[in-house]
Amino acid sequence: MRTLMLLALGAGLAGAQCEGPEPVAVEIHSLGRPGCTGRVVRTEGVVTLGAPGLQGFFVQGPADGNAETSDGIFVFLGSATVPDAGAVVTVTGRVTEFRRAGNPGFLLQIDGRMSATPLARVEARGTAPLPEPVELDPRPDNSEGHLRARLGMRVRYPAAVVTQPTNRFGEFWALRTDRTPRSIRPTVETYGDGVPVMIDDVGDRLRLEVKSLDRVPELTGALHFDFGSFRIQPAEAYRAADGGLAASRAETAGTLRIASMNVERLVRALPAADRERKIEKLARVVREQLGEPDVIGVQEVEDQELLAEVGRRVGGYDAVVLASCDVGRIANGLLWKTARVRKLGEYQFQQEAPEFRNGRCTLPDGRQFTQFLYDRPPLIVDLAAGEFRFTVAVNHWRSQIGGNERERTFGAMALAEELQRARREHVVVLGDLNDWEGSIPVLALAIEARLHHLSYWVPNADRYTLLFEGLSQTFDHILLSENLGGRVVRTGIAHFNADFPIAPFANDASTPVRAADHDVPWVALRVP
Repeated sequence: MRTLMLLALGAGLAGAQCEGPEPVAVEIHSLGRPGCTGRVVRTEGVVTLGAPGLQGFFVQGPADGNAETSDGIFVFLGSATVPDAGAVVTVTGRVTEFRRAGNPGFLLQIDGRMSATPLARVEARGTAPLPEPVELDPRPDNSEGHLRARLGMRVRYPAAVVTQPTNRFGEFWALRTDRTPRSIRPTVETYGDGVPVMIDDVGDRLRLEVKSLDRVPELTGALHFDFGSFRIQPAEAYRAADGGLAASRAETAGTLRIASMNVERLVRALPAADRERKIEKLARVVREQLGEPDVIGVQEVEDQELLAEVGRRVGGYDAVVLASCDVGRIANGLLWKTARVRKLGEYQFQQEAPEFRNGRCTLPDGRQFTQFLYDRPPLIVDLAAGEFRFTVAVNHWRSQIGGNERERTFGAMALAEELQRARREHVVVLGDLNDWEGSIPVLALAIEARLHHLSYWVPNADRYTLLFEGLSQTFDHILLSENLGGRVVRTGIAHFNADFPIAPFANDASTPVRAADHDVPWVALRVP
C-alpha cells in the first residue's frame, strides 16, 4: 500500500529533465541532474520531518531504484510555520545550491519563499505513511558519495558511541557501535572501518549535551548538510547513556615537570565577565589538572599581564609573553614556578618588537606581516632549575586551514637550524604545531634538530589533544633533545577539555573542565 501511494505521488512528473516552461514538473530524485539548478520546479512527496528551527522541511518522493541518487530534498521556507511529518505536499520553488561562505560543499534545496519566485507555494494533499528509513553506514573509501546519495532522505543510524562532544551549536559526532572500536580513538591517518556522523539538534529543538564515549540509541531523522558537514536531524527526542569518561590529570613525578597548554584565546576582546571566568578556570587547570608544573608553555594569549594574572591566581608563578603579528592578537608565552625555576633570558625567533600601523603589523625595518615566516613566532626562553640549565621553545604553527603544510615545514626547518646554531645543551620544544606527529613538518623538526618526540611514548588510545569532525588528532606536542630522553620519568596527556561539552562546563568557573579546546601534554623529568 505504501509503495502504491508513493508511486502515485510521482504520476505526471518528468523523470530526468528540467526543460520546458516554469514551473517544470519533475520528480525529486531528478532534481540533482544537470539543468535543474536555478529552475523553478513543481514536485511532490511526503514530508518526513518538519523543522521549524531550520525554517523548512524535508520531503521525499518515490524511489527510482538508483542508489546513487537521493529521493529526498530540503525545502526552505524562511518561516517557522512548516507542515507536519506525514503530510503529502506539492512544492513549487526554485532549485538552488545553498552555500555558506567559508565552508566547503553545498546543500541542494528547493527555495520555497515567495521572494525567491512569485510561483512558490506548498499545497497539502492529505497524508501518507512515512517512507522506510535508509541506513547510514559511511566508510572511509566512499563517505562523501554514500552520504550525498542519501541527502534529504529519511535515514536511520544504529546505536552509536559519541566521538566528539556537544559544541556550542548543539552538534556532536558519533560512530555506530558495530564498527571497529579503534575508530573511536583513531590516529589522524586511520578511520578504522567506519566514519563518524554528526548529530544535530534540529535548530536547537532537540539539543543534547553529551561527552565522548557516551552512548546514543538508534536514531531516525533526515540527513541534512550545512556549514560544510553532513548531519542527521533527529525526528524525536532521545537520551544518551553515560559512557563513564572522567577528566584525567598529569602525574606529579620527577624533579622537573613541564607542560604545553593552548588556552584558546585568552584575549582582551573577551567581555570582562568571560575573561575573568577564563582566567579563573585556567588557574584551576594549573592547580588541579596539572599539579602546578614547574614550566608551562602557553599558546593563544594576547599579552603578558593576562598570563601573569593566571600565575598570580595559582600563586608563585611568573610569566613572559612577547607580542606577535597574528591577526587575532594571540601570541606564545611561558609560565614558570619562581621557587623552582629562574628565567635567564628570552627572545622571539625571526621577529622583534612588532606594532600595528594603519591596521597592518609592521617591524621597525618596514617588513610587513605577509613577509614573515611565522605569524606567531617561536618564543625561546633560557631557564635554570638550580644549576641545571635548559631551554624551552614555545610554538604555535600556522593552521591547516588553507593548506599551509609548506609554511609549517619551512618554519620547522628554520627553528631546527636556530636550535642547532645556538648549541644549547638541553632543549624542550613544545606547543600547538597544528599537525600530527608523523606529518612532514613535525618529522622535519625532530630529525633536523635531533629531538625525541614524546607522543610516541603515549599509548595510541590516549594519544590525542584535539577532536575534529569526530576524529581525534594530536596537534599539541613535546619534543626533547637527545640528552633529555634518558631523564624522562613519566609523560602523557591530561584530558579534560576536548572530550567534554561546552555548555555545562565552559561557563562554570568552579571547574577546570573545558577551560579551552585542546588537551595538555606533559612530561616529568629527573634532573640534578
